[in-house]
Amino acid sequence: MSHFSISPRRLIRLIASFVGLLIFQEIFLRICFPFPDIKNLDRISYLERNGKASAYTRNLTRTWESQPDTNHVFTHEMNLYGFRDAEWPLAKTEGKKRVLFIGDSFVEGIMAEQDETITAAFQAQAGDGYEVFNAGMVGQGLDAYLQLLADLVPLFRPDHVILCIYANDLGKSAPTVPEFYLEPEYANPYQPRFLAVIREGRRHGAIRPIWDGERRSYLPAVPDSANPWTTNAAQLQAQTTAPLAEAMQTARLNPYRTNALAKEEHYLRQPPKLGETIPFFQYICEENQAQPFVVYLPSRNQATAYYLRYERELCRTQCDPEWNLATAEFELHPRVIGEQCARFGVPFLDLLPTVRAREAAGDHLYWKYDEHMRGRGYRLLGTTIWDNWPGK
Repeated sequence: MSHFSISPRRLIRLIASFVGLLIFQEIFLRICFPFPDIKNLDRISYLERNGKASAYTRNLTRTWESQPDTNHVFTHEMNLYGFRDAEWPLAKTEGKKRVLFIGDSFVEGIMAEQDETITAAFQAQAGDGYEVFNAGMVGQGLDAYLQLLADLVPLFRPDHVILCIYANDLGKSAPTVPEFYLEPEYANPYQPRFLAVIREGRRHGAIRPIWDGERRSYLPAVPDSANPWTTNAAQLQAQTTAPLAEAMQTARLNPYRTNALAKEEHYLRQPPKLGETIPFFQYICEENQAQPFVVYLPSRNQATAYYLRYERELCRTQCDPEWNLATAEFELHPRVIGEQCARFGVPFLDLLPTVRAREAAGDHLYWKYDEHMRGRGYRLLGTTIWDNWPGK
């Protein structure tokens, strides 16, 4: 009868090897599968606020293109919360002021590079004494902004919050004041990463490793229910030229650009549907010792008639050739926002005069067919906000 025995020295080596393997695995998984500090904070929650259990947008690379304007594809590198920015630490850096920007695609920086956004230009002017967060979200409006304010401000404790309201944010109905704030689920730093990956994957789909090179376009191509050309091609075709129609169907031009000028002309005439936006913004900031600042971002057609020739190629039957939105008649929105801000003691900046002056000088800041700005346009806005910001 044989007996298996192992020497104490060999046993110690085996245990040390096993522990070393576990440590290596843990380090490897933490590097390859980074998690945010707050597990249940993700941009997708503000894009789909309908109870869906959608996959998180962590670390996803997004793209946007407009082939009629340029062959370049713009890449958006997202942080672990799904926003186009560097990582957001919960703890503030000692000696630095924190500034949070909230807004739509103009704050995110559609049709510009990562370092050409409004927040990047503001950060360049502010210098090392500030850390600036970009919470811009393409396609969103005041409802999403208010929920984002309710959730982000108490969590990240910014010293200053800059709410950027774009011309098309004030649409059909007033926003709803949030009834519930995010109850954060903080990541357990002591939980083995392989368990966290499995559990999070079951809740929100497969977790992307850092080497995942997937690039997902913001613009859906036909056939996709999110592209209006999928079901309304016959009606939309009459509104635009064949090359532009083809670009919109293949996700090489924003498919919602059709008749955009007609919608803009209609809504800019109407009083802005602000609801409780300004008092809620002031309340959230006051409750969290932050300083509020509201900025109005104009549409290009409010600033100049230069782009109407391109707009009319996308609005052939519903747009009056005599329309000119660069008149006082279409300045109602910034005027009303400014009045409400004054009523609640919130500083306000209207960027329409700045953009109009630059356009009048022949420096065209926007693309021709896509309504967003070129990089130099965003840089102008970021620098102008810094120059007029009462927080410095």
